[in-house]
Amino acid sequence: LADILGDQRMSEVTGPDWQQFVSLLFRIPKTHGKASADRGKSITDLVKEADRNDAAALARRAADKLLTTRSAQSPAASGMDLIRRLSPRTVQRHQMTLAAAFNHAVSLGLVPENRFRGYVLKDKTLAKLQKNQPDTQRKLWGDEFTTLLRTKTWTSAKTRIDDELYWAPLIARLLGLRSEEILQLQCVNIRTTDGIPYIDIVKGTGQSLKSSNARRLVPIHSQLVELGFLDLVAHQRKLGEQRLFPRAMRAKTAKETYTANFTKSFAYYRKCNDIYD
Repeated sequence: LADILGDQRMSEVTGPDWQQFVSLLFRIPKTHGKASADRGKSITDLVKEADRNDAAALARRAADKLLTTRSAQSPAASGMDLIRRLSPRTVQRHQMTLAAAFNHAVSLGLVPENRFRGYVLKDKTLAKLQKNQPDTQRKLWGDEFTTLLRTKTWTSAKTRIDDELYWAPLIARLLGLRSEEILQLQCVNIRTTDGIPYIDIVKGTGQSLKSSNARRLVPIHSQLVELGFLDLVAHQRKLGEQRLFPRAMRAKTAKETYTANFTKSFAYYRKCNDIYD
């Protein structure tokens, strides 16, 4: 917001300024701020970089059409080389957050009216814009999961007992834990009551939860026990390790999650084994 409006008073912002602000929102890269290379860069700079990337990609696409007919699966033809921007729903969410701040300022008598209210996307407009968005619905894995388990990590005797790449997909599949919940697990989170082993999903030092409702007790699936999950826990306790997967490192991003790094390595592994979808 400050990139466009500078340090002028909010009550003095004009219609063209708000239009420019909304235009900028739609052009912000979807993954802005998640890469370490983005640190210190303003939103305006990130938008300009994305615009330059897209302009170059479109130029390459035009040149390709002149030289040869490309298949429908090629990146240039499919648009995969273009930077994905914020979705209309995310834009509306940011707009509503700013509008709420304005409403609060009005209630305190700091500004006479909410001049930004008219620039917030209406639900009908949002629905029309979303029709042109790619389908990002999350879907369950099918046969790809069985194919994944046939690859080296799950079939080699050389796989480390504390390999998070081995355990994370299995735990997610059998227990329904989120990736961050899995990767931040500590030995103390694995407990047994009346002979039933379970995982205590809790928020603590170095551990976060998506919401307060995420606090729960999850019985450990018998197949995980057969695969040696409790052996992993005993192994790490014997070594004096606090975490189950100490080799998993936090990403150098704003949220500093384990998931950010794991997602990259997991995607790379699947691509190398030709099972990436």
